[in-house]
Amino acid sequence: MTESVGPGVIRETVETRIEENPAKTQWLNRSIWTLSVLLAGCGESNLTSSFDSSGDRSGNYTVTETHTITAADARRLIAETVNGSISIETRPDVLSVTVDVTKVVRGPSRQLSMDFVRLLETEVGRVGDEVLIKTTWPRNTNGYDASARYVVIAPEGLHLPLGTVNGSIVVDGRVAETDAKTVNGRVEVRGASGSMSLATVNGRLEARLAEVSSESQFATVIGSIDVEIDAATSPVTATTTNGSISVTVGSEFAGQLDARTGTGKAGSDFVVNPLQPVRPNRLVGRIGAGGGPEIHLRSGNGNVRLKRG
Repeated sequence: MTESVGPGVIRETVETRIEENPAKTQWLNRSIWTLSVLLAGCGESNLTSSFDSSGDRSGNYTVTETHTITAADARRLIAETVNGSISIETRPDVLSVTVDVTKVVRGPSRQLSMDFVRLLETEVGRVGDEVLIKTTWPRNTNGYDASARYVVIAPEGLHLPLGTVNGSIVVDGRVAETDAKTVNGRVEVRGASGSMSLATVNGRLEARLAEVSSESQFATVIGSIDVEIDAATSPVTATTTNGSISVTVGSEFAGQLDARTGTGKAGSDFVVNPLQPVRPNRLVGRIGAGGGPEIHLRSGNGNVRLKRG
């Protein structure tokens, strides 16, 4: 008998030594991710679904499900999987959420893969003002290689809590807030605004943002960070253990920079009025008239730089 567990949520545990005195060195101390799988039910909603499948003699079996659910009065879209990517595109002219779920199983035979794919149950539903997309995974996969990836079309302006373990996360379009976490894979956000919290353990972070209107964080362990912000009006923190960091802001930016690296160089395209002695791997000071947001850049091994857009 195969024991199954309900849809999962990714819970992040972060232990960071926060620098209270700018003269002290801050080092990133991250515990990675712990995966907690919790039961979650979905209420009734206007939902339509369709299915398509294919397979081959090698034991590979693929099934695609398409779900459509109303997004009227929805504020949040929560998408979670374990093995598989999450891709979300927001559009101004849609009033519903459409989800293409592609499940791929590689097993000893096509028939056994077909049997196993039935254990991967995806729920798409509404609970209050939330749209939920979650896949139930068997606790024991018995050596099967399985994945469930999402391609989502959604309205603009939603809050997006997104989580996977093995797979990339891509968000394209206007959203109110993005909280995207993976363990193995890159995270990329384009055209968004609001608050950003993007994190991965083994992968690159990329963001092309119209505006950061509340505090935002970008964190990886093994990988580089590349962020461009048209209007940076709130604090930005970018941290990595192994990789470079590049943050680009508008030419009118005025605020404070705190850029440090263990092995590498810290630099800025802007003129920085130092608040601490300048070193090759540390640059702390005021840009312009100051008074604006603070930008913190931290790398254990790699160059860090604030660039002018």
